Amino acid sequence: MAYIPLTPCAGFPGSNMKRFPLIALLMVLPFACDDTATNNDSNTNNTTTLNNVNNTANTAPEFMDHPARVVSVTDGDTFHCRYLDETIKIRLKGVNTPEIAHDGVEAEPYGVEAMEFTIAHLPQSSWVGLEFDDEQCATATAPSSCYDVYGRLLAYARTDENQDLGAQLLINGLAEVYTSADFARKTLYLQYQQEAIDASRGIWSK
Repeated sequence: MAYIPLTPCAGFPGSNMKRFPLIALLMVLPFACDDTATNNDSNTNNTTTLNNVNNTANTAPEFMDHPARVVSVTDGDTFHCRYLDETIKIRLKGVNTPEIAHDGVEAEPYGVEAMEFTIAHLPQSSWVGLEFDDEQCATATAPSSCYDVYGRLLAYARTDENQDLGAQLLINGLAEVYTSADFARKTLYLQYQQEAIDASRGIWSK
């Protein structure tokens, strides 16, 4: 009778046997590796779940003060999100990114790059943490001072990577500080901007 080498499945009771009769092997093999097949299916499901957690987990990360769901990104400093049971437009506080093409106007240098950066860090349906200098701005009855002249709610945005998006745009040379306004992070933001200028990044490249 012919024999073939056998590499036993983990946990199979015959794992200490170096050879197996071919007939016995054919009878036992379909059952011997069932656990391994199940584990592979489980790993696939776990991977899918892990990917979903990064963007669309049912529960927002604990480090987010006022979590909202990203609906869409308009440009580098503006996006729509679902917050307090409403879809609202957010304008990043303290930063200004180059314009993208709109209404017949050509895109400014690095406008598209800034928008792509924001899309990458605020993917659709992901969580974003809204942060405010004045906690009244986090409420459904926020005063008018919490909005810009276009009716957009002014807020800092914390990504699911626990990063301040405005700061990251500045560091990468994809935004500049909105110096005509006063806000709590202005001094810090100016430092980030200077870092980008010194490194000739993005809009500061020579």
